[in-house]
Amino acid sequence: MEEIRKWVQEMYQVKLLAISSQGALSVLSSSNLTPEDLLNPFCNSPHSLSVKSLTKTVNCSNLHVKVVEKLDLKRSDSIVLSIIPKVEWQESFDESKESISNYLSKERTPWFNIWKDEFFKSLNFSSHELIDMPLGIIYLVSTTDTEPLQTFQNLARSQNLPSQYSSKVYDSNVPKIYLLIHDPAKSSMSNNQIAALHEKISKSLSPGLCFFVLVNTGGQSGNLIWDEPGGSKFSNEERIKLQIIVNDILVRAIVPYVESSLKSLDLVLEQKKRGIKNSISKFFSKKERTDSFAFQTNCMEHVCRLLADLAFMFGDYEEAANHYKAVSNDLKNLKAWAHTGSVYEMMAICSILCTGDNKEAESLMDTAYSYYQKAGDQSLIVRCLLLYKQLFSKSEYSKRVALKFTSSINEIKNLKLIPALFLEQIAFSYLQASPTYFRKYAFYQVLAGDEFRKLELVQHALNCYFSASHFYKGKKWEHIEMHINHMMGRFCYFLNMQIESVHFFLSLSSSSKLLQHREQHQKKIINELLSTVAQWMSMPIPADFNPIAKTSINFHTDGKPILDFSLPRITGYSVLLPQDRFYSNSKMIGNCEMWKSLLTKESHIFLDDFKYFDGDNVKNLKRSLYCDENIEVIVKCFNPMGFNIMAENLTVIMMHESGEAIVTQAIDKLEFNSNEEKIIVCECMQKKPGKVKIQAFQWSFNNAFYGNFNPAVQEFIVKPPVSGLFVNLINFPDTLLEGQVQNLQIVFRNQSLNPVSSVSLVFSHSFLFGKSSISLNDIASGEERKVDIWIRGERIGVHTVRFVAFYQSQEEKRYCRLQSTIEIKPSLRISSRYESSLKSINESILQLCLKPALESRLTIKQIASLSAHSLRLIKELASEVYFIGVENGQYNAIKFDEDWVETSDIRKGFCLDVKNMLKKANNSELDLIISWELEINETILTGHHYLLDLKIKNNIEKFPFNMTLSAPTALIHDFKADPICKAQVKVCIKNLSQEGVKNLLLEAQQDLEPEGFIWVGCTARTFDTLLPGETIEMEILASFQLPGCYNLNKFSLKVNDQVKNLPKHLHQILIS
Repeated sequence: MEEIRKWVQEMYQVKLLAISSQGALSVLSSSNLTPEDLLNPFCNSPHSLSVKSLTKTVNCSNLHVKVVEKLDLKRSDSIVLSIIPKVEWQESFDESKESISNYLSKERTPWFNIWKDEFFKSLNFSSHELIDMPLGIIYLVSTTDTEPLQTFQNLARSQNLPSQYSSKVYDSNVPKIYLLIHDPAKSSMSNNQIAALHEKISKSLSPGLCFFVLVNTGGQSGNLIWDEPGGSKFSNEERIKLQIIVNDILVRAIVPYVESSLKSLDLVLEQKKRGIKNSISKFFSKKERTDSFAFQTNCMEHVCRLLADLAFMFGDYEEAANHYKAVSNDLKNLKAWAHTGSVYEMMAICSILCTGDNKEAESLMDTAYSYYQKAGDQSLIVRCLLLYKQLFSKSEYSKRVALKFTSSINEIKNLKLIPALFLEQIAFSYLQASPTYFRKYAFYQVLAGDEFRKLELVQHALNCYFSASHFYKGKKWEHIEMHINHMMGRFCYFLNMQIESVHFFLSLSSSSKLLQHREQHQKKIINELLSTVAQWMSMPIPADFNPIAKTSINFHTDGKPILDFSLPRITGYSVLLPQDRFYSNSKMIGNCEMWKSLLTKESHIFLDDFKYFDGDNVKNLKRSLYCDENIEVIVKCFNPMGFNIMAENLTVIMMHESGEAIVTQAIDKLEFNSNEEKIIVCECMQKKPGKVKIQAFQWSFNNAFYGNFNPAVQEFIVKPPVSGLFVNLINFPDTLLEGQVQNLQIVFRNQSLNPVSSVSLVFSHSFLFGKSSISLNDIASGEERKVDIWIRGERIGVHTVRFVAFYQSQEEKRYCRLQSTIEIKPSLRISSRYESSLKSINESILQLCLKPALESRLTIKQIASLSAHSLRLIKELASEVYFIGVENGQYNAIKFDEDWVETSDIRKGFCLDVKNMLKKANNSELDLIISWELEINETILTGHHYLLDLKIKNNIEKFPFNMTLSAPTALIHDFKADPICKAQVKVCIKNLSQEGVKNLLLEAQQDLEPEGFIWVGCTARTFDTLLPGETIEMEILASFQLPGCYNLNKFSLKVNDQVKNLPKHLHQILIS
């Protein structure tokens, strides 16, 4: 409340009009003074004054008085240009209340506050209000004027007064003060002459209101009244005299005038407005006619408004509010909208100062705003909004202030500069509100910046955009962030802030949202960046410090700047030491084993390295290599733009611990098509032992500057040189058919001057090789050793095979790695059925179906046993189905091609090794190897398939008997000579259980088919006991009357009166 009261006292000061002669103006100007400069420093009374109002005595403790020379002030927006905001690049705030409070504690828009004061002054002395009417007129005449008394009289004529007096808006019957000015340097009058002149003037005009002032006494000791170095000096005596003069003017003239005016005006109202006659005439009069209304000294509205304004200026706000309220209705009926709105403004101020009722005051301000809208005066609308903001400055009203300003933007858009200033204030109102509206703050800052841009106030626009940039950064509003960076880059370019402009254009070029724009827009951004760099480099001494990032900018040896630029974009990079690289090229696909699984006990010292290869996060891993070895840097570069770009002199920079830079140029020139990615490999040779690390990647862009990418720091240790071993694979296949066998070579080469020892090779996927390691012992200097090894296709799919060669060089253990990928494709489709034979008790039958899985010609060369079983070919059907008899015994083979020779290494060594790896357990089940040839596109491939752990179906628990049926499979008979054909059938039953069986009945069942056969002879036979492993037999004749194919499986077995159906083995006989 106290802040508002002080602001009201400064805003609505008592005005005194100063009218000067030419001589007075000349004397004052020679001392760098104006009448206002002379008197205003002493117008704030240090003493309290008592003013008798209509109802009480008001104590004015700090009465503000202002002397003015003109009453037709015009608004000038150039004041905003005089204050240029300085962008604080490092200043920002977070979303905490404390941070916002600290940020707002500093005056953020001083240009707005100065403009606001000037705007209020520009509306002073308006014709629709009397709050600024001068309450006294001071006439200033110099002793250098011819006839000073006559000059005073001429100045006091009414025609010399401003237009407000001739139009009778202002009352000229106010106190008149006469001030005689003497400058000893300008006038030759003596002190006696001056005293006589002053006495003469006082007697002729007004004895109590004539004063004498001595100026330009700079030769005397004194103090500067004004801050300007050229200001005149006044002695303390003269300064005190000036203060006394101003106090006398207030006490002798202004206060008595106000007191008498309050009484006289109130009396006029009492007589004219409160009498019975006037009330009746008012009732019958038509006051709505605005064309007859003139706001002049003789009308009642003028009297009432002046009475209210006088009471207001001297602090009797209750009395002022009553008269404002009284006159408001009359003005409203007269449709004097500007007059009415001004009255409601004053009523709102009185409401706050009297009762502190903000709600009522807000309603009154809204009413004032609506009347200004009806008046159609945009300046008054702006003043109303400014008053609203001033009166309701607390945070709880900030949102309402913002909404008020926002709703009025369209109504004041024709006023230059004001929309930009208002949008800026809207933003700060949302920031000051509780809760804080951060997004709205940033949004309206951008809008304000755009308005400033239209007015070519670039520095103000930059300040607004930068204030908004903090809230869009990293908030997934990339399209807005990109717009802000683009505009700030342009603003800085316009303001010759080249480094700052480059900073924003670099941020813009790295935005992922830029990639969604058209090619023309992308080119535009890059060209603007290049133009900014060119302007920067054209300076005699280009700046080398970025105030935004607070970093220094380095320059290349050719003078071009090195910038953190992202075209082409470094999408990734990897660093390979010699132990990281593979000597055989291979993609990391398919199933693979962990590198650490290949470690032996002797090589366990490399566990951390191998965990690192497997992707484990190994702390404090020391990466090392040896002198004369390369660090291979693989850089992935991508052009995300819609146009081609060129990168030149791509360089990898490494830093040695001694401070020496190791510069390796990877490529001279490389062109990238749109959306093209390229991989660049640079081998950095290490010649000096010690620690090295990758410092940066650099490249020249468009011959304007160097792009720079700082990778994550990776440090390596370079050791003194030692001997190394080179390992390679020869004829390692990319694909193999399942079962296909191929020979390959592993080459070990020692290219160093010293021998290596304890050489061993460990590899994964042992089921492909029949082994998992090879030992070579020592390899002499310069020696090359080749090792043959078989590989066989197994387990359809893609396999990544890993090899590690361990060796010792100069008492230091070392290793190198290889990796290759192989795809195993299907070759044969094999189905098997392995059951007991129906015709032989001690023999089993294996049915194999072998078909090629690819379009090819399959030839089976041999089927051999790998277990203690002997094989016998029973029948071969169409080279696809094989029936093989299997008995216990020595392993043997069935050869289908007598000229085919089996490789002894495969049979005796490699095959048995693979079989032992693939076999699930060491049991006596049947194991087979099938050797084959496939002819594919005139290429013959050989291979071997394993059938392991084939088990005979054991149905002893379900049915403990085995039946063997002996009968001819085909008969030729002449039914004309003999109508009956007979065949001998023999049935054997074997007890497979461990216990004897009693009371068995074996019975031949008659065929129930209409044209079936008939059993002839004994069709049933009873057995008392059948011991374990014992066999019983029954012979019978089958009688056939017609030719055909008959099923002889028509037997049943009863044990202990329970029928056991014999196994259903198909046994047919063909009668023809």
